[in-house]
Amino acid sequence: MSQLLKIPTTTTNSIEWTHIFLIVMGAIVRISLVVAAVILIIFLTRSNTSITTTTTGTASTTFTVTTTTTTMTTTMATSTNRTTCNLSFATTVTYTTGSGPWGMSIADFNRDHRLDIVVANYIAGTLDIFLGLGNGTFMRRTTYSSGSLSYATAVGDFNQDNQIDVVVANAGENNVAVFFGYGNGNFTSRTLFSVGVYPVAVVVGDFNQDNRLDIASANHNDANVSVLLGFGNGSFGPQSTFAVGISPFTIATGDFNQDGRLDLVTANYDSHTVSIILGYGNGLFASQTTIATSNNPYSVVVADFNQDNLLDLIVTTISVSSITVFLGRGNGSFMLCSTFNLPDTGPYVSAIADFNRDNLWDIAIPHYTATIISVLAGFGNGTFGKLLLLSGANRPGIVAVGNFNDDNRTDFGVVNYGSSTLGIYLNTCA
Repeated sequence: MSQLLKIPTTTTNSIEWTHIFLIVMGAIVRISLVVAAVILIIFLTRSNTSITTTTTGTASTTFTVTTTTTTMTTTMATSTNRTTCNLSFATTVTYTTGSGPWGMSIADFNRDHRLDIVVANYIAGTLDIFLGLGNGTFMRRTTYSSGSLSYATAVGDFNQDNQIDVVVANAGENNVAVFFGYGNGNFTSRTLFSVGVYPVAVVVGDFNQDNRLDIASANHNDANVSVLLGFGNGSFGPQSTFAVGISPFTIATGDFNQDGRLDLVTANYDSHTVSIILGYGNGLFASQTTIATSNNPYSVVVADFNQDNLLDLIVTTISVSSITVFLGRGNGSFMLCSTFNLPDTGPYVSAIADFNRDNLWDIAIPHYTATIISVLAGFGNGTFGKLLLLSGANRPGIVAVGNFNDDNRTDFGVVNYGSSTLGIYLNTCA
């Protein structure tokens, strides 16, 4: 007989294993319920926190103001975390300059993260460097010989050594003088480059898209603009000239037709126009197109004043004492937007900034024939409202802006031709 396979009996053992199985499964279920409850509590807590954050409005975007010496244009980003304050400035503090100060630029010349100021003295033919201490005050000036009738300044790194250099337009010598910075607040003696007759304004940008800074000057007596293309080693090629209106007094740059190439604009005093010359991106420019202005335009500044991401113009006119806003269409043409009559005469070279912390461009305007500075608050639609008049100036010619005391408020400096001083106005907007 064949041996049968023995199948063990498992009744008792099966009951025991079933009991164990039920105990284990029960424990697993209980643990799962606890874990689920914990997850639910965490989810609800985070949801409530998120709701609270949104309701209280603590989340915000970042506000930035950027100025670049390569384009000399200014852009502003919007923000939801800034508190508007009332326009106010402290009493001006003055520093002695050379005789007849006229040009001025602001940069960090000694790499200490504090803004410094350079002033060109028209009568003295000198350049003054004022190093900032970061608290709104400045060290005693250091002076360099610049040339005959030094009229205007601009800054940039012309030899690609990561130090800020200075260029000054010498109206009496028909040249521009470049001073190369050492990065410690000191500069070399001047290096000269010929331009047109009686240069009175200068601007810096990369006009041929080679990542090297170039220079453009407005030549008052020639009614043209000189463009010097930089080699990136501190030297420049010979000038190319482009016709503009009669007696250009100021020059600015920006991309007016959104082609990624820098264009130029001049305010032409005796032809009562503004000239736009569009850049080809190779150092050459198209023939001018002109915009009629009120009598005797002196200054032009560039920014987006109506928040449409297109560059606009503000022109100050001396004879009628006003500013006029021209809104850009983004194709190199502009349309008249608004005119604001000023309370005093002789508006000269103005500057823009957000002085009252509302993320909209405001403007500061020196009155050369008076002793005041006008500050106008912008509405962000190409118009301006509240006017603040500041005293303490003496035939002021140009305003330049910066944060001189590290308080996150934009201050400004002004050169007083009548008293040969630099005036500092600290922003006390609160």
